[in-house]
Amino acid sequence: MKSLKKKALQQYQSHEGNYQICTSFPLKKEEDLATMYYPGINDVIEKIEKKPANQHKFCSLPFSVGVISSCKTTQYPIISAKAALLSHVAALNAIPLTLKYGKPQNIPTILNQLSPNFQAYYVTNVSQLEEEIIRDNIKKIDRPVIFHTESMALGVIASALAAARMMKSKPAKVHITLEGSDRLAKEITAHLKSYKFSNITLLDEDGPLYAKKPMMNRDKIELVNIIKSKKDHRSRDEVLGATEIYISTMHQNISSQLSSKLNAKATIIALNSEEIVKQSKQSLISTLPHLENHISDLHIAAIMLSAACIGKDIDGKTLKKATESMANFHPTPKGKKIIPGLLDKKLVTKGLKKM
Repeated sequence: MKSLKKKALQQYQSHEGNYQICTSFPLKKEEDLATMYYPGINDVIEKIEKKPANQHKFCSLPFSVGVISSCKTTQYPIISAKAALLSHVAALNAIPLTLKYGKPQNIPTILNQLSPNFQAYYVTNVSQLEEEIIRDNIKKIDRPVIFHTESMALGVIASALAAARMMKSKPAKVHITLEGSDRLAKEITAHLKSYKFSNITLLDEDGPLYAKKPMMNRDKIELVNIIKSKKDHRSRDEVLGATEIYISTMHQNISSQLSSKLNAKATIIALNSEEIVKQSKQSLISTLPHLENHISDLHIAAIMLSAACIGKDIDGKTLKKATESMANFHPTPKGKKIIPGLLDKKLVTKGLKKM
């Protein structure tokens, strides 16, 4: 991990970032410049002035996506990396944008002002309030919007479906344990329920979470209310021992001490862990690209944004098709091939075929 961090710093410094924009024209001589810019561009402007619809004929940016984040300097490397990856993986023209909006209520208006430049938006690395405002005004925004939290959650659902297939078990019969109570945990829990995973235990350091359990904070209460968890007096170790799919959204490492308490053939889905130790017969799905079965919010996002750019409706049906496409990517999921890699060129094409 240390050598990886060192290499990342060197690459970012030597390339001055992770993202670049290139002209679609060859620019090797002055004639090329005159064709692309002045005076050649005057003829293009004249055509568009006579007929505004000609803009899409002469000067459109196909498959254009705005990757949206709030205006924080620290966010830019993340959203520019996501824009670069979406461009690479799905052949999109993805542009990173950090918004300086004054009041959060202004965000939908700003997105509409930007909409002539884009066919869809990917909203990532924003606060809960910012996301809620966009969701509440989604019908007023005249471009499809894909959200990071939902994309990540559906990637987890696809992973769980694939893991269930690997176990040759139906979702309703798989013992799932989810640890974490953040926004992502709530989104995952809601989707687990909709995909017929019914044997779900919500867990914290004191054991199972359930309705009216003493000393629960607001986030845990909201999480419990999603699936109406019933009273459960099992110990934490008893829950882990019965777990076939363990999902963690917590910012902590998966130690040998933890994995040894899980079912010997459990699948671990770790979303915020930098170090993970699994047992020999266990399977791993994580957000670490250098390990097997890398999961990312961009798996589902790449499919959905591509679908939006070719005019597909972004609704529950298309989200479900994208999720099932990812889950069924490998005909026989096993070991190191449970879900597709983000750089697999068939990820998006297979997803779009299902639409």
